[in-house]
Amino acid sequence: MSKKQFAARKGVDFPTAETDQECLNEEEKKLSNEQTYDAALASMLSKLKNYIIPLINEVFGKKYTDRAEVVLRNNKHVIHRTDGTLARRDSDSVIDLFENPTLKISKSYLFECEAWYDKTIVVRINEYDTSVTIENAQLTDEGVILTHPHSAIIFLHPNKNIPQKMKITHRGPCGEEMSYYVSTLQIKDYSADDIFRKKLYILLPFHLFRYANELKEIENDETRRKELSETLIDINKRLEAAKKQGDIGEYQMRLIQELLLRVSDRLLAGFRLLKRRSIRL
Repeated sequence: MSKKQFAARKGVDFPTAETDQECLNEEEKKLSNEQTYDAALASMLSKLKNYIIPLINEVFGKKYTDRAEVVLRNNKHVIHRTDGTLARRDSDSVIDLFENPTLKISKSYLFECEAWYDKTIVVRINEYDTSVTIENAQLTDEGVILTHPHSAIIFLHPNKNIPQKMKITHRGPCGEEMSYYVSTLQIKDYSADDIFRKKLYILLPFHLFRYANELKEIENDETRRKELSETLIDINKRLEAAKKQGDIGEYQMRLIQELLLRVSDRLLAGFRLLKRRSIRL
């Protein structure tokens, strides 16, 4: 079976570059700026489209099957500022999911990646949501129906103050209110066992953030450095096994490994011993 046939069977967009290495080089260019984490999530969602459904099921408590169709939407939004000017914002990913592709009825999902918890993030999410809502607008004889997307924030650094859901309330001119919730996911809550069991491969590049609050201690403890190294070795072995089982392709496996390295490299800046060990692995 050719790589294009494999990609088609798995529901994956086949890379346009001539070789897997060229594709990885393209992804590396995207990661060369300071938005490493955003670019990593966007790359995972676009190159592992067949594993967006397990992520949506996990975050939003859905039960979509492989029969559902996933379409990545343009993530560039025009924001109308209060001073009358326009601004462009890029969300990490906007997804249309067709539970029954033949009916062509979709639900929209929006994912945003955030390194740190900040209460003001919910304001920015509302900007993205509003843009998607306008794009989804349905005109009626009486006016318009505006449907908000299901939105979620993936938080990287552990923080006990992050709520499971963040509430957004819109208040109308007569005081009427409409509220909805933005889901949250913390990387710290998912072990390697969880990720492989639930097929949440999209989260793998960020796995070391589980230990972000302990890096100083780990850096100065040879035993813990060794344990972390063994965790990374185990992840690579599991990826190889997943490839052999046909769960992921060669290109997908190498992309996950490359992004895990790049994200970890940035996270471990300032931790000489840990960084040296992770690069060697």
